[in-house]
Amino acid sequence: MLIGGATPVDRTRVIENYSWSPEAYSRNVRLGWGSSVENEFIELKDNYFVGNIYVQGIWKDAEVKNNHFYSERIDISEKEFPYNVYCNELPVENKIVLHENEYNPDRIDLIIYNWEDLGSVNVHLGNFVDVGKRFEIYSVLDLWGEPVVSGVYSGEIIRVPMGTKAPVQPNGYPNAITDVDNPGRRFGVFIIRVK
Repeated sequence: MLIGGATPVDRTRVIENYSWSPEAYSRNVRLGWGSSVENEFIELKDNYFVGNIYVQGIWKDAEVKNNHFYSERIDISEKEFPYNVYCNELPVENKIVLHENEYNPDRIDLIIYNWEDLGSVNVHLGNFVDVGKRFEIYSVLDLWGEPVVSGVYSGEIIRVPMGTKAPVQPNGYPNAITDVDNPGRRFGVFIIRVK
């Protein structure tokens, strides 16, 4: 994620974003560009960032709170912005994020950080899907293919298989996504469709 450029930015809001990187020292987020650009205000709140966090240029004012930074390099001062989690290693416990879609009540976004490297991860849909409703869970890597899980929700935990869909390669570049760029089963983004 890149915020800013050669022209100063103001009233920038980076709220509730989730990023993945294969290592704590890998590329990820860059706030600002160059050493002399004088940016105004940035609000950085409720984010979960994995990978290096670079801050460049000058930021005149900032509100930075309730973020989780997992990175070997974090250019945000823990002393100046104490209300965040700062860690220079990857997490070890899984994280599951469910979001209702504000435009479609029958669609839920699911993000799974599978730090435990399990073949499938347990997800509770209780606050998002009513018992008795039909659901289908699709990997964003294959939205129009077969769902990774489907059924009628019984109120029990759903086991979501990880790493079952390979990333789609860009047209003309058959080997663009390989090795560490392929999250495999360590990270997945899914769409849940409720019928």
